[in-house]
Amino acid sequence: MKRLFMLFIIIVLSLPPVRARSIEIERRTDDDDHHGERKSLDLAINGYGISFGNSKRMKGIRLNFRDSYVDEVTGINLTLWKPGDNPDATIRGLAAGLYGPSACDLEAVSIGLISIEAECSISGISIGGFSTVSGGPINGISISGLATVAKEDVNGITVSGLSTVTGGNLTGISVGGLANVVDGNLDGISLGGLANVVDGNITGISAGGLANVCDGNSSGITLGGFANVTESNIDGIAVGGLSNVSGGNTSGITIGGLANVAGGSVSGISIGGLANVAGNESAGITIGGLANVCGSTQSGLSVAGLANVAGGKLEGIALSGIANVAGDGLNGISVSGLFTGSEENITGIHLSGGALVTDSDFFGIGLGVIGGFTTESSDSDDEYFGSDIELFGFRARNAGLLVIHGIDIDIDERLIGLGMGGIDIRAGEISGCAISGIFTRAERLSGFSASCVNMVEGPQTGLTIGLVNFAEKLQGFQIGLLNIAKNNPGGFRILPLINAHFE
Repeated sequence: MKRLFMLFIIIVLSLPPVRARSIEIERRTDDDDHHGERKSLDLAINGYGISFGNSKRMKGIRLNFRDSYVDEVTGINLTLWKPGDNPDATIRGLAAGLYGPSACDLEAVSIGLISIEAECSISGISIGGFSTVSGGPINGISISGLATVAKEDVNGITVSGLSTVTGGNLTGISVGGLANVVDGNLDGISLGGLANVVDGNITGISAGGLANVCDGNSSGITLGGFANVTESNIDGIAVGGLSNVSGGNTSGITIGGLANVAGGSVSGISIGGLANVAGNESAGITIGGLANVCGSTQSGLSVAGLANVAGGKLEGIALSGIANVAGDGLNGISVSGLFTGSEENITGIHLSGGALVTDSDFFGIGLGVIGGFTTESSDSDDEYFGSDIELFGFRARNAGLLVIHGIDIDIDERLIGLGMGGIDIRAGEISGCAISGIFTRAERLSGFSASCVNMVEGPQTGLTIGLVNFAEKLQGFQIGLLNIAKNNPGGFRILPLINAHFE
C-alpha cells in the first residue's frame, strides 16, 4: 500500500503545472451571507472523488452530517441529520441518510430512515421510513412506512403504510394501508385498506376496504367493501358490499349487497341484494332482492323479489314476487305474484297471480287468478262503511287474442278473441268468444258467449248459452232456461230453452 501511495505522489509531481490544477486535495471553508459557513474536505480530480462535509457539488462519494444549500451531487450521498434548505439541489444516484435526503430533485435511489423530501421531483426508487414527500411528481417505485405525498403526478409503484396522496394523477400500482387520495385521475391498480378517493376518473382495478369514491368516471374493476360511489359513470365490473352508487350511467356487471343506484341509465348485468334503481333506462339482466326501479324504459330480463317498476316501458322478461308496473307500456313476457299493470298498452304474454290492468289496450295472452280490491267513496258518513269495496281482475280499454282471469274481466270498449272470466265479463263490445262463470255483459256481441247470465244491451250477432239470455236486438240464437229477445214480436220475446231472430 505504501508503494502505491508513493507511486501516486510521483505521478502527481511529474505532471505539468496545468494538469496539476485539476487535482484537488483541500479543506474548504466558504462564507456566504445567505447560506452560512460551508466546510468540506474534498479529495477529487476534475470534480470526481470523495467529499467529507457540506460540499456544494460532487461527483463520486459524498459524506456529510447535514446537507444545506447543496447544488448538485452525482453518485453516492450519505448524510446523518435532518437536512437544511436545499431549494436548488439535484442528487443523482444513491441518496441515503439516517433522517433522509432532501433536495429539489432526487433521481435514482433515495433512502431515508425518517423521510424523503423533494421540492421539485422524485424519480427512481425511494424508500422512506415514515414518509416520502414531493413538491412535484414522483416517478418509479416509492415505499413509505406511513405516507407518500406528491403535489403533482405519481407514476409507477407506490406502497404506503397509511396513505398515498397526490395533487395530480396516480398511475401504476398504488397500495395504501388506509387510503389512496388522488386529486386527478387514478389509472392502474389501486388498493386502499379503507378507501380510494379520486377527484377525477378511476381506470383499471380499484379495491377499497370500505369504499371507492370517484368524482369522475369509474371504469374497469372496482371493488368496495361497503360501497362504490361515482359522481359520473361506472363502466366495467363494480362490486360493493352494500351498494354501488353512480350519478351518471352504469354499464357492465354491477353487484351491490343492498342496492345499485344510478342517476342515469343502467346496461349489462345488475344484481342488488335489495334493489336496483336507475334514474333513466335500464337494459340487460337486472336482479333485485326486493325491487328493480327505473325512471324510463326497463328492457331485458328483470327479476325482483317484490316488484319491477318502470316509469317508461317494461320490455322483455319481467318476473316479480308481487308486481310488474310500467308507466308507458309493458311488452314481452311478465309473471307477477299479485299485480301487472301499465298506464299504456300491454302486449305479449302476461301472467299474474292477482290483477292485470292497463288504462290503454291489451293484446296477447293474459292470465290472472285472484284479482285485487279498490275502494270508491260513497255518500255514507259512516267512518267504516263510507266506501265501496270493489273486486277487480283484468281491466283494459281494448283487449285481444286470449284473456283469462279467475275473477273478473272488464273491458271499456272492445274484447276481441277469447275471454274467460271466473265470475264475470264486461265489455263495450265482444267480438269472438266470451265464457264466464256467472255473468257476461256487453253493449254489442258478435260471436259466442256462455255464462249463467248473458246480457247484451245492444245488438247480438251469434250464439249465447246460459240460464238467462237477454238481447236488446237479437240476430242469432239464445239457448237457456229463459231467453229474452226484445226485437222479437210480442209472444216470442221471452221463450224457454231456445230463442232466435233473423232479418
